[in-house]
Amino acid sequence: QCFTDVLAGEQMRLHAPRVALWCEAMVNPSAVGGGGFEPWTSLAPTLEPFIKSQLPMFLLWSDENAKALAAGHKEMTIDLGAGRIWKQSVGGPQKYHAKSLQEIRRKFAAAKSDELEVILDRCCCLALLCGAGKSSSKL
Repeated sequence: QCFTDVLAGEQMRLHAPRVALWCEAMVNPSAVGGGGFEPWTSLAPTLEPFIKSQLPMFLLWSDENAKALAAGHKEMTIDLGAGRIWKQSVGGPQKYHAKSLQEIRRKFAAAKSDELEVILDRCCCLALLCGAGKSSSKL
C-alpha cells in the first residue's frame, strides 16, 4: 500500500529504490526484469528453511483460531510442540485471521500443483493448507 500511495511511493522510490523495485515486481511482475518470478530452484535454498521454520506454527495457530471462533469459544489453548503452549482469547480481531485463512486456502486450492504440494509437504504446511490439520487445541 505504501508503494501505491503517491507521497509514500515517491519517498520509497527516492530513498529505497531497491524496495520500490521489489514492490513494483509484486504489483506488476511483467513490468520488471522481463516479467515473472525467480525459479523455485534459485529460491529454495533460502526460502524453504524460512517457510518450514515459520509457516507451520502460524497455520496451526490460524487453524485453531478459526475452529475456536466457529465453535463459539472465548479462548483457545494450542500445543505448539516442544513443550510450548499458547493460550489466547478469541474474537475481535481474530475473526479477520479466520477469514484470511479461508482466503489462503481458497487461493492454494486454485493454484494447486504436484510440485507445490511436495514443497509444502516438506515444509509441514500441506495438511493445514488443505484444512486437514491435526487438531492440537486443548479446549
